[in-house]
Amino acid sequence: MLHMDEKTLVAGLRRGENRALKMLIEKYSDYVYSLAVQILKNHGLAEEATNDVFLRVYQKINLFDGQSRFSTWLYSLTYRYCLNYRSQHQYPEQVSLDNDTEADWITGPAPETEEDTRQILWRYIDALKMEEGLVLTLFYLQQFQIGEIAVLLEIPENTVKTHLHRGRINLKKNLEKHYSIEELV
Repeated sequence: MLHMDEKTLVAGLRRGENRALKMLIEKYSDYVYSLAVQILKNHGLAEEATNDVFLRVYQKINLFDGQSRFSTWLYSLTYRYCLNYRSQHQYPEQVSLDNDTEADWITGPAPETEEDTRQILWRYIDALKMEEGLVLTLFYLQQFQIGEIAVLLEIPENTVKTHLHRGRINLKKNLEKHYSIEELV
């Protein structure tokens, strides 16, 4: 399939081209979904939020001014949508890894493939505090810079660095409770 650059896709979307919307969804749906999971802590709600966010992108594409990357605007839209959803409902800040019923989904046999390891890693990131999981996701998965994350989340850069540092420590600590380094490498 021919991949268009962001500017071409955005221009096509502004003209109402379904193909452009489909290509944007293909390119960004995993990223939007992972961000939604970090905020909502629920995979079903994250799927719904992903669909709703892309509907909003289609409806609000003319509000994108091109001053930032499209992906930054998209993640900002996702972040605000999910925070608004959270404010209207009660959500846990993080998933407990110590409660047996909640821990069943996060533990299991040692990973056999690189994909298994990646799945385990993302499940543990999902279980972090929202701020830590968000920053880790934006930094590692979306490869945003510290300054970009600060602008997106509307927090100081030092706070981003703190969340990143604490997220790494907590991720490592939680992983080590259930897996040895040899199992994950």
